[in-house]
Amino acid sequence: MHGSCSNDVNNNYSNKTVQDTSLHTQPQMHSTALVNTMRGKDLFMNRCNDCHGPTGSAREMNAANLQVSVLDSIGMAQTIRNGRGIMPAFKDVLPDSDVAQVILYVRSMRQ
Repeated sequence: MHGSCSNDVNNNYSNKTVQDTSLHTQPQMHSTALVNTMRGKDLFMNRCNDCHGPTGSAREMNAANLQVSVLDSIGMAQTIRNGRGIMPAFKDVLPDSDVAQVILYVRSMRQ
């Protein structure tokens, strides 16, 4: 019986350590993601809002509904860089880092 008490104490200590570690890392990861999403939102509102709307679901000038788009990140990057249909290309306007931020924001819109 003494052995099982020792295991319970060790298990509680191990769980506490894992929980304490996760408490320290999650806010940092969350705040980084939030900053990235906010940068992407700013870029989106300045460059994409007129056709896609603030929620990505507007269909102005036959723009894609970004909330239900099935494009993966690579497809989105290609579309943003090279344009599609009447959508202009942004390869000369947005650096790759900004394209990545827009993609993070668009992905956050998906249902």
